[in-house]
Amino acid sequence: MLPSSVQGCIYKVNCGAREGALGRSVSRKARSLYAVYSIQKKGLLNMQITIGSKVTLHFALRLADGTVADSSFDNEPVSFVVGDGALDKGLELALIGLGAGDRQTLTLMPGQAFGEREDAALQWVARDQFPPDMALQEGQIIGFTGQTGEDVAGAVIEIQQQRVRMDFNHPLAGREIEFEVEILSVENPI
Repeated sequence: MLPSSVQGCIYKVNCGAREGALGRSVSRKARSLYAVYSIQKKGLLNMQITIGSKVTLHFALRLADGTVADSSFDNEPVSFVVGDGALDKGLELALIGLGAGDRQTLTLMPGQAFGEREDAALQWVARDQFPPDMALQEGQIIGFTGQTGEDVAGAVIEIQQQRVRMDFNHPLAGREIEFEVEILSVENPI
């Protein structure tokens, strides 16, 4: 943390002064960091979300008919780093430029979030790939491990004696989505 005496010299630093609060010469980079710190500390700069920002927020995803698909408003807020892959790219893009305290609701058209539905994501899986005692039902969501080790969810859409048809599309793919967010905090990398 910077000393409180730095606060008094910030305006001189911004004007090109060569001495810092401690009475010694400081580099241009240090003066800039002091200035940014002071502005943030005084609340004069509302940090905006950019790639690399650590964001804490509440969100809700709703279908076009108002059905809530997911929400954190009644739970703990969600934190993530923009661009780390934790959130769909379309949803991340909707956050760029927002700051702490902002609240907005956007309608994302099919394909803008979670992608379009793809026929290639409908696949037959041999029945013997499932545990023998697993009671399969249409609509059931089952977790799989993908070829590269990632977790993949699939929905059972048809059951035959020797095989099961799975839908590996994201459940919200190809749907119009209402995305509501309330930004609680933003931390940008320096």
